[in-house]
Amino acid sequence: MTDSIDPIDFKPIEVTRPPYLHRYELFSPKLERRLTLFSWNAVLQWIMLESDAAIERFCERPCLVPVQADWQLADFWVLRKGQSEFLLLQDAPRLNPVGIALRIGSDLGKKTRTVLLEALQGNDLWISNWRQILPYLASNRQFIETRQFDRILKLCEAPRMLVDIERAELPGDPTITRTAVFELVRRGQLIAEDLHSHPLRPSSRFFKATTHGAVGN
Repeated sequence: MTDSIDPIDFKPIEVTRPPYLHRYELFSPKLERRLTLFSWNAVLQWIMLESDAAIERFCERPCLVPVQADWQLADFWVLRKGQSEFLLLQDAPRLNPVGIALRIGSDLGKKTRTVLLEALQGNDLWISNWRQILPYLASNRQFIETRQFDRILKLCEAPRMLVDIERAELPGDPTITRTAVFELVRRGQLIAEDLHSHPLRPSSRFFKATTHGAVGN
C-alpha cells in the first residue's frame, strides 16, 4: 500500500538562519535542483539519500511534524518504495520557518524516525566515497549516451574493476565512462561491491544487479 501524498506537495520551507550557522549550497542529481542545508550532518544525510537507489524522492525541510507534544521541522521527507517517512537528525539545529509552515498531523506525520549520529558515523567510508562520486553526476550526466549504459551493463555481468570498464570504453573519455558507472550505481542497476569497505579507486569492482531497472531518478 502506498501513501497518497504526492512528492510535488512538498517544497523546502524557507527558514531564518541563526547567526554563525553554516550554510551549504548543493546540487542534487536525484532531484535535479539545488538545495540549501544548514548543518554538516544534514549534508551527510543528504549524501546517504542520494546514494540509496531505493529512495525515489526526497525533500529537505518539507513540513512540521508532531514530536511528543510539540511541532518540529522535519529535516527530510523521503519516499522509499511508495512509502513516506520523515527524518529528524539528532542534535540538528532548530530552524524557525518564515511565515506559516505546512503541518502534517495525520498518520503520515507520525512516520518519523530520528537519525542518530552513530548511524551516520557508521557509514563514513560509504559517504566519503559518494562525496567523490556526486560531483561527477552533477557535472557530466548529460554527456552519457544510452548505448554506453547498455554496453557497461553487458560488460558487468561479471564483476569488473573500474579501470577495466574505462579501458573497454576507449577511446571514449574515461571521465564520462566513470560517470556512467556511477549513474548506474545510483539507479540501482550496478552494484558497487567495494564502496562500503574500501575507498573508491581504479580497482573498485562493479557488477550488474540481478534485477535491474531505473530505481532512482
